[in-house]
Amino acid sequence: RREVETFKDHPALLSWYMNDEPVGQSRSPELLEKAYRIIKDIDPYHPVAVLQKVQGQLPRAAAHVEQVAV
Repeated sequence: RREVETFKDHPALLSWYMNDEPVGQSRSPELLEKAYRIIKDIDPYHPVAVLQKVQGQLPRAAAHVEQVAV
């Protein structure tokens, strides 16, 4: 929360990078959704992104963010 509140209005902010390989780290969809909601409640204007390398896992990761990098 503190980081989002601190940087949400910074002119160089493009998006929030939430997690790297959440599926490989056994991060549950519920945890991603909770983090996403916290970020969006504080800053509804910037997209939230994750990086997911294993393409078969993209739907699981993509369901809880606005950008997925492969």
